[in-house]
Amino acid sequence: MKRLTSIVLLTLIAFLSAGCVWGARVPEGTKAICLEKGTTASRVLGPGRYFPADCPGQFSRLAHINVAEISAVFTDLDLVTYDKQPIGIEIHMSFRRWSDDESLMTMYRTFTTIAVNDDALTNEVLGRSAHHIKDQVTPNSLDEMIGTDEAQAVGRTLIASNIKDALAPVLAEIGVEITFVGIKNITVDQAYLDGLKAKSQAQIGREIEAENAATERQRANLAVDLAAAKTLEIQAQLETEKANTDISLEIARREKLVAKEQNEVWRLSPEAFELERIRLMMESLDETDKIYFVPEGQNISIYLGMPPLR
Repeated sequence: MKRLTSIVLLTLIAFLSAGCVWGARVPEGTKAICLEKGTTASRVLGPGRYFPADCPGQFSRLAHINVAEISAVFTDLDLVTYDKQPIGIEIHMSFRRWSDDESLMTMYRTFTTIAVNDDALTNEVLGRSAHHIKDQVTPNSLDEMIGTDEAQAVGRTLIASNIKDALAPVLAEIGVEITFVGIKNITVDQAYLDGLKAKSQAQIGREIEAENAATERQRANLAVDLAAAKTLEIQAQLETEKANTDISLEIARREKLVAKEQNEVWRLSPEAFELERIRLMMESLDETDKIYFVPEGQNISIYLGMPPLR
């Protein structure tokens, strides 16, 4: 029995020592270095499941390498801008190992620790970036960095792009590609903030004064326009009244001429005068009034039933 147990154990040990890569899995976003006999990097394996035939040799194993994107935050609170303003800066970065087989093999053989350890790689990237980030930030004034200088607004986007360009060859030396750089936050001295606030308030005050002045000019122009319109209206009224007066005078003149001509007719024609006298008498009568025609020389009292007039 003891002999059988020993045979089984020896068989198992021999089987395992023949190759330890038995059903080993390499997940997506990861590659692996085949370490034959546990130390010799022989080939790069992509995502999948592997067996001893894929990585042969006693004590062979896989060294997993993350080729997905890694994010990190760079922070420096002791920077000084070109115009001597103390600032702090927080930069978000994304990077990844080059994923081609040759680059991964070179990284593993040259920088083994950062090839297999993401934290070690992150520290290496941040350490190599610090000096270059400072070189890109400090030549700018604070106004340029935060975009308050309208004449020379550099802004965060351009500075971040410059940092990315500066880091690309530096990180390429260790087989890393920089994929993103973004300035998340810039902290400034309180005195600068107070000055910026005062500048903003002064600008707002000037804008309010300019707006008030424009309003006053509009009111003055409106008053002038109203006065001009009123003057034109008065002039139009005067012209209308003058025209009406001229018309009235002309009517009166013509009526006077007509009356003069009529009087001349009555003066030359007693018959016309008599007709006019009768017309006027007729106009003075009501509908109920009576007219008596009395022969010449007769007393009208006879016809009215009244005592004779003496």
